[in-house]
Amino acid sequence: MALTMANTYWDQYGQVTEYARDFMGPDRELAADYDLE
Repeated sequence: MALTMANTYWDQYGQVTEYARDFMGPDRELAADYDLE
């Protein structure tokens, strides 16, 4: 079983400013990938 979380953040104009994706599985610790503009 793996846990996947995706979070998207918007600024006051409705533009996506950050997208974060976290993975946690049985064979690995929690890791995160970030896409910042």
